[in-house]
Order: sequence, then structure tokens, then C-alpha cells
Amino acid sequence: MSVRRLLVFVIITVNIFSCIGILFTCTQHFEDSKRTAYNLSEYIASLNGYNELKRISERLKDQISEECNRNTTTLPNPVSMYKYARTVNEALSPIRDIINKTDEVQLKETMMSFISNLPTGADLEGVLLSFVRLQNTYNVSSRDMASGCILGIKVPTLTAFDCFDIGLFMFKKGYNRLAIQWFFTTLTKQLEIKSTKQNTKIFRSIVIGLIENAKRQEIKAEKETRMRIAFTTLQKDDDSKFKQNLTAELHAMVKNKTIKFYGPELDRNLKVNKNYEFLCRKQILYSEGYCKYLAYPFIGFYYRPIKIEIINKSPRIIVVHDIINVDVISHFTAKSFQLSRSEVVNLKGRTINDSNVQSDHRTSSTFKYLDDTDYPEVGGLNNFLERLTGLKINNKQADHFQVNITKVDY
Repeated sequence: MSVRRLLVFVIITVNIFSCIGILFTCTQHFEDSKRTAYNLSEYIASLNGYNELKRISERLKDQISEECNRNTTTLPNPVSMYKYARTVNEALSPIRDIINKTDEVQLKETMMSFISNLPTGADLEGVLLSFVRLQNTYNVSSRDMASGCILGIKVPTLTAFDCFDIGLFMFKKGYNRLAIQWFFTTLTKQLEIKSTKQNTKIFRSIVIGLIENAKRQEIKAEKETRMRIAFTTLQKDDDSKFKQNLTAELHAMVKNKTIKFYGPELDRNLKVNKNYEFLCRKQILYSEGYCKYLAYPFIGFYYRPIKIEIINKSPRIIVVHDIINVDVISHFTAKSFQLSRSEVVNLKGRTINDSNVQSDHRTSSTFKYLDDTDYPEVGGLNNFLERLTGLKINNKQADHFQVNITKVDY
């Protein structure tokens, strides 16, 4: 495998952590929450009577098994958490209605102790906000998320109804641009649904109507945003570093025609991004989001989460970044004299940089790579890159295969 420069800063997964009182939003409690749901189903199954409650509970248990346990090796991610949270929320509503009608105090207390450790509507909204962050900050498309892949990480796939639900959430929040993306993905996924032509036609007409509505709202938001920025000026008595920088950036965006978001989406992104930037620079001390660095030297670079980015306070949502440690980079840099880049040649054996040679055929040739049989650390690096990118790396095929992915160069 040819290695010249190591610069890796890739998100390996998006984890959702909890604040006190909201258990579900913590990654390490994700499995605990699922076990709670299973235990709730088993408790309901042991009751005498309550057939309707048992029917709902059994369906919940089946859905959780189907939707959340498909990829047992996949770390908790927004898609699996969304499907789980939505499934539980839909089941808990009728369960609460049945429990509230009973006079058995012990049953009520036991059921509520289970329910208190299961995801709420706030948790579901928190998960969906992480979708916003993935799309706006890391350019993950709705199509990629729906197809079961987030930044190289395999996740459960989303149905047309899932995409419609997410699009509706974005639309209600005023994130019209994202809503349009999700509605178009809905139309694509809708082709997978086995339904009557009449039902399909009705569903498509509803989605298309929402797309047109979202487009109108986005045009309106763009006009209002540009007008608001035009009339926003810096006040001399404004001692807020945040407001000063934000206003200056808005005017620069208008001047350079670099505005990508409008309305509520612009307001949220600017606030989140600016707070995050200032906190990392220690220009402000507290906000709903912040970043910090972690180090686990005793574990080694194979399992080394370096940076966590808290992007929402309640529910608390954290993005975990993973990069190669500086010591590891230095280790391979020291061996750089043994490494070389790939060279592309034409059929005549001349480099393509030779302007005197014309050819439509190109051959890539890599040489002087480090073999993991002789250098065990190369094997460790390969494994690390596979975990980061989701790509398979085989240095035996390095002269035939090259990989180029955003912010990964090796």
C-alpha cells in the first residue's frame, strides 16, 4: 500500500448521549433502553387479562427486533435510533391510554417505571436534529441516509414513510431546503412500496403538494432573510463578540453571494456553528454546544476517539470524531523515504505529464509500499482506516486500486 501523507479526520459515527433525566439519548444506554422495552413486553405478557395491551406490546417487541437488531455490529447511529424511538413512541401512546384507565395502583407504578426509561418525543426530536447537523455540516444526503450508509458506516435503511415523516418534521421546523430533499427521497423510496395504483397516486400527490409548498416557503424565507440582513447593522454599544462576528459574517455572505440557508435553518446553523467555533477558540465559555478533546494513550490508536462535538444541549447530542494520533503520523512520516506515490503512465511507457505524447489509455502503477507482514503497524493502520471509512484496504492490490475520499489521503 502506498502511503505518502496521512491526514485523516473522518467521523466514524454519530453518537447521541444523555443529559440527566433523558436516558435514551446516551449511547451507552442505547442497549439498556432496548432491554427495558423487552422487559416491559415480558412484564405485560405475564399479566392476567389486558389482551389489548398484550397485543400492542407484542407488536412493539417484534418491531424492535426487526428494526434495531439487523446490524448487530453497527454502533448506535441516528437512523437506528430514529427507527427505535419512533417505534416506541407510537406504541407508548395507546399503552398510556390503557394504563390511565385502570385502577390498579401497583400496575400503574410498575408500568411508569418502565416508561420513564424509554424514549420520549423530545428524544425523537433530538435524533432528527442530528439529521439536520449531518446534512448541513457534513453534506450527508437524505438519499445516502435512506439507503443505509452514513459516511461509510452501514445503518438500517429507511422506508418511504420514514422519509416522509422526517421531511414533515423538517417542513414544520422551517427547514424547507432539507424538507424538499427528504420529500424527493420519499418519492424515490415510494417505488419500493407494494400498494394499489390508487393509493400510490394519492400518496405521491400529497408528497408533491408538500414539495411545492416547501419551495414557496423557501423562496419567501430567502427574500425575508436578505431583507433582514440588509437592515441589520452593527451597534456601537453592542459589546457582544458573538453578535458582532455574526452580523459581519452575514453581510459578507450577502456580498459574496455565499448564502446557502435561509430562514430558521440559517438562524440555527449560524448560532450552532459560531458558538462551536468560539468555544473551541475559548472566546466564549458556555453555550448549548461545545467541543473538547479526549486522549486514551493506554488504548492505542486503533480505538482512539480524539474529539467530541456537543451540538445540542437537551437532549444532549454529541458527534464523535476520530483522527489518527500525532504520534502515529510521526511514526509513518519517519518511514516516508521508503514510500512512494502511484505513477500513471500511457501505453508507450511515458508519463502523462509529457505533452509530446498523446494517448487515451492510462495505467496506474504503485511501487515501494510497506507490506503489513513486514511492518505490523501498517496492518494496524489499515484496520484503523477501514473502521473510519468503511472501505476495504488490501495492500496486495495497491498497484491496481486507489481510494480517494474526502479528507482521507493515504
